[in-house]
Amino acid sequence: MRRKARRLHIPLNATTVATTLGILIVIAYSAYVALPFIKGPLVVLHPPGQTLEGTVYISGSTERVSKLLINELEVPLSDTGTFAVERAYPAGYTVVIIQASDRFGRTRSETLTFVTQPHASKKEVSTEESSSEGDGESVEN
Repeated sequence: MRRKARRLHIPLNATTVATTLGILIVIAYSAYVALPFIKGPLVVLHPPGQTLEGTVYISGSTERVSKLLINELEVPLSDTGTFAVERAYPAGYTVVIIQASDRFGRTRSETLTFVTQPHASKKEVSTEESSSEGDGESVEN
């Protein structure tokens, strides 16, 4: 003898539709609010620039970051999450480690590498810039 399968019958009326829609909205909003906590800290770096004095300008923006360290030195963040520091590094190949942590203790590290030029006078820098413009090539770090 075969048993007849029972079917669950849910009446389709306005109350059922409104309740289902309300539950879906609550679930979607909860996921939207929780997403930044799940993602963790974010750091976006701008290309470093060398000044005429031989220092390097490092800047960028952050999201969901409570503490930012550049080579283990704390960097202040603006209210909008941007940062900018000017540091002196020796001439040659340089590696800078940027660590960001959020209020929950999660960290993210970025490594920035660049080559610094020896300190040059303003006259030498302007001569180099004018000679590179004639080539039509541009080099970015």
